[in-house]
Amino acid sequence: MKLENCSPAQAHGRERTCQRCGKAYPSPRASSLYCGTRCRKAANRAAQANPQAECSLILKALVRLGMAGRVSATQWGLTVPREVAFEEVSLIFDRKGWGFLAQAEFDAALAADGVKVR
Repeated sequence: MKLENCSPAQAHGRERTCQRCGKAYPSPRASSLYCGTRCRKAANRAAQANPQAECSLILKALVRLGMAGRVSATQWGLTVPREVAFEEVSLIFDRKGWGFLAQAEFDAALAADGVKVR
């Protein structure tokens, strides 16, 4: 095959694997993640549908109560003082029968989830 007749991906030898479907595809760019528009849009929709999929139970409770929200695309923040958030989540843990929630456990969960504390 002559180089003038091939695509940029073939000329540079950039074979990539789609992050969504796992299919190998030739990429004209070194930074592409998906094999096409369909996989890219599906991956973005999935991320938007459940943005807190890998968050702790404590952060999920805070978001549901309206006491935490997105500060940026990758970081969460409390919308109320830490003490108020801790008291509310402690009450939820008691009501649901999930056991005692220590302040150290609460602070560790916020730190692990990357939550900015007011």
